[in-house]
Amino acid sequence: MAGARQSLAFVICVERGPLEQQALLLVRSIRRWAGAYADNPIHAFRPRAGPRLEPETYAGLSELGVVLHEEVLNRDHHDYVHINPTYCMLWAERHLDEEIIVWCDSDEVFVSEPSDFDLPAGIDAAGTGPYYRSPPGPKSTGLGDPNDPYWKRMYELAGVTAEPFMTALADGARLRAFYNGGLIVFRRPVGLAAEWLELFELLLARRHIPDYGILNVDQLALAAMM
Repeated sequence: MAGARQSLAFVICVERGPLEQQALLLVRSIRRWAGAYADNPIHAFRPRAGPRLEPETYAGLSELGVVLHEEVLNRDHHDYVHINPTYCMLWAERHLDEEIIVWCDSDEVFVSEPSDFDLPAGIDAAGTGPYYRSPPGPKSTGLGDPNDPYWKRMYELAGVTAEPFMTALADGARLRAFYNGGLIVFRRPVGLAAEWLELFELLLARRHIPDYGILNVDQLALAAMM
């Protein structure tokens, strides 16, 4: 079996409650099924102030060789759980040595070697695209879509000049490039996590928030950054 050409670390989040068992299952799947990546470093974060994990979770993560970080990272947006990945990836970007950092939501599992994580030259990031066009929500099919003015203004604020489209995986809809925040691959030295957080905070500061509220603004910022 060929090994990965670049060093790589996994980044996950675990907090008290259902995420504990999910995170343990995710880590077990990496150790068993991720092939050349099975023994790579895994960093788990408890990024918000809150109750400690169950003793069994600490023991399980330790047995599986996971490095657990309990420093509070998400102070400014404590009530918005979906920005946790951004803070965790930012910490990894600043403190780890691996070339590639991979964010995985804790409700995922691996069933085979994720060879696409080994980014080719000239590619600095990868993510999973949208599954379908699902109003109400943040996605836009382009000109004429009721969500499109939001996207055009977001691009303007972010200094984006390209306007890429992609095809939704489930229903084949043509959408402005949008990425699910549950699986993200960054080339660490490039500094993309810092830019992601900067764009998120810019959208909040300019009050450029969808009518339905803050939900998905992290993924919208990710789309603008990507």
